[in-house]
Amino acid sequence: MKAQSYHYPESEQDLGNGTYFVNTEVEEKTDENGRTYWEYSQELRSYTNTAVPEEVAAWRLRAVTTLADMSQGIEDFLNSLPEPDRTVAKEAWYSGTTVKRESATVGAFQQVFQLSSEEVDNLFIQAANISI
Repeated sequence: MKAQSYHYPESEQDLGNGTYFVNTEVEEKTDENGRTYWEYSQELRSYTNTAVPEEVAAWRLRAVTTLADMSQGIEDFLNSLPEPDRTVAKEAWYSGTTVKRESATVGAFQQVFQLSSEEVDNLFIQAANISI
């Protein structure tokens, strides 16, 4: 979308409702009265949360790990645990309401899948940003 302003536009304009305009292709022009104005393109975007959440809804993390083709590895890991840890971990993973980023289970998944901390953080960020 094209826009005009008699004030030099900021690179971004927050609309205050979770969206913002990114202003690009700024051109300085002169109107018929000799006044300077700027013409520019605007692209509407929405905020995406990139902060690593402390915890996410369990269904969200299960969805992200399923899409990352990790389901079988997670199931194998859970089945490898001795009792009573196996039962507790399975209940937490499949029936729990939230998963904490710093939980022992997430730490174990990280080791099993040989994931970096950044990769685990990204799974949590992706889970938090699921939009349905």
